Amino acid sequence: MVRVNNNIILLGSDLENTKKKDTGWAAILSSNASPLEKAKVFKIPHHGSSNADNSEIWQKMVDNQPFAVLTPHQNGSTILPNNSDIQRISEKTPNAYITARFREKKVKTEHKIDKLMEGCIKNRRFVHNDFGYVRLRRDISSIPSNWKVNLCGAASKL
Repeated sequence: MVRVNNNIILLGSDLENTKKKDTGWAAILSSNASPLEKAKVFKIPHHGSSNADNSEIWQKMVDNQPFAVLTPHQNGSTILPNNSDIQRISEKTPNAYITARFREKKVKTEHKIDKLMEGCIKNRRFVHNDFGYVRLRRDISSIPSNWKVNLCGAASKL
């Protein structure tokens, strides 16, 4: 958690829900070091996957309808966030953003080597073709001040 004056940002990193009370989100929730104020900005952990989502964090540590940002991840056919992750996050805040979207592009097979590979490889696609970032800014010297969102490159609203 980062605090600049009255601006609190919760950085979820790779925290997950675990069965042990001294690890993951359970350790954070049981900590006495948590501030009384809620975060207005939440970097969603673990690429938005369901095993890192904790309803108590959204209730106790994050403001109602915070600015939420996440980064995607792809490992083979596993793509995060998946459609149910996107729906779950979008139901928690209308201010959710992602740094890039994975768009599957089929690879054309026109050459002889492509035809040969077609017999050996089930699925060919570009892994990741777009990158972006989400920039959140706020004037900390004037109160009240609204957050300004800048979407750069392939970043978009969830």
